[in-house]
Amino acid sequence: MDNPSEQLAVLMSMLQAGCKPDVITMNTVIHGFSKAGRSHEARRILDDMLSGKFCAPDVVTFTTLISGYLEAGDHAEALDVLHTLMPRRRCSPTVVTYNCVLKGLFGLQQVDTAMQIFEEMKANNVAADSVTYTLVIKVLCDAGRLEKAKAFWDDVVWPSGIHDDYVYSAIFRGLCKQGKLEQACDFLYELVDSGISPGLVCYNILIDTACKEGSKKLAYQLVKEMRRNGLTPDAVTWRIIGKLHHCEKEEPEQRHHLPNSDVAQSSADDRVEPFISKESETPLLSSSKHLHETNENRNKVKMKGDVCAEGEFGCSTEMTEESLDKYEPAKEQEDHMMDNSRYGIADGVTQEDSLTKPCKQSIIREPLSEVARKVFGLL
Repeated sequence: MDNPSEQLAVLMSMLQAGCKPDVITMNTVIHGFSKAGRSHEARRILDDMLSGKFCAPDVVTFTTLISGYLEAGDHAEALDVLHTLMPRRRCSPTVVTYNCVLKGLFGLQQVDTAMQIFEEMKANNVAADSVTYTLVIKVLCDAGRLEKAKAFWDDVVWPSGIHDDYVYSAIFRGLCKQGKLEQACDFLYELVDSGISPGLVCYNILIDTACKEGSKKLAYQLVKEMRRNGLTPDAVTWRIIGKLHHCEKEEPEQRHHLPNSDVAQSSADDRVEPFISKESETPLLSSSKHLHETNENRNKVKMKGDVCAEGEFGCSTEMTEESLDKYEPAKEQEDHMMDNSRYGIADGVTQEDSLTKPCKQSIIREPLSEVARKVFGLL
């Protein structure tokens, strides 16, 4: 039941039925209001508990209310409960209470205040645990205070003997996040030389950072170091290595891949090249329709030459063969221009760029059967 209003309704039903709620029930109701961001209503329930209307609160009750205040961003009220309300009720905070305070203050960027709470914790003889050290080191590294984090490790964490993979991973993440991969590897070797074997999570953090920086050799060196210390790479490790090879495979493909704009801007000569004939060959026709039109034009020119030979239009009788030779190259160029328009060649391409110049020598014509095969071969 996540709705605090429903929890309160159940509490009222219990009271009406003569069933007095215990401290666990009251803590559940306070937790529901705190998580919903209704810390002031949770405080009123606590006041009712302090006045004797309900059972007396315990350290969990105060810790729950402190956590709710910090999540709502009201660190002043949270510290008031810690420094005023709890001592008045002779309720001593535990390491869980201090961890909640440290986590909330760090989340609100109150680093200096949180470090004062940590010193207060030591003054009250409350022993810190690995969660406490992890919180402090993580925040110091994230804030860029690497020297202070190193001093905290040397002066507090290492002498206490309370450190595990959570503390190590916090240091590795902080160094890698600040771009200090070399220092992170040095710290790894220091731990190994001291007889401490970090877990897979620590190695995976370093391998992932090495792969992101493109240090393939270092990544495989860390894998060898992992195996040398008796650890077997897990699925996360190989997934990280696989991403490195995938990125290396994509780089040459992107480097040799031609964009669409380059293809669209190819020269007209490349597109016309299959249709350009050699100097010793007749330009290929694109369809049988053009072949039929050329034959008809030949007949018309021949008939015109015969008429001129009879002197009807005052032409010279030597015009038959010469006119035919002059007509054919011009007609072939016209046919090629029509073919170019069909295959999408730009209008700005000149005839000299897209077509070979007609040979001045007599054209060697291919047999009709070979021309027809070339025509239908292009269709």
